Amino acid sequence: MNKELTQEQIKEKALSLKKKHNLKEIWVLESEGKIAFVKKPSRDQLKYAMSVSQNDPLGLAENVLESGWLEGDEELKTNDRYFLDITTQIDALIETTTVNIKKY
Repeated sequence: MNKELTQEQIKEKALSLKKKHNLKEIWVLESEGKIAFVKKPSRDQLKYAMSVSQNDPLGLAENVLESGWLEGDEELKTNDRYFLDITTQIDALIETTTVNIKKY
């Protein structure tokens, strides 16, 4: 994705990928004109990423990003400057919800 995309084009692309891959949501990573589209990792992908992260602190982010990658500027994955910023926000890709448990 070397060309500059407008926000409307990014939205259209995200919706197209959402439909193509039958997904509920698409995440867009943007930095300095570089754009990538990723999906939330599956439970199995997340399980693997978490097991790797026990010996490799960046392994979780690398695996979540790689397993969820749909398309975009590869430099967001390969250039440490971009990748390290993504790692600080990786929780957004693996967001969870609150579940209340009550015993009666």
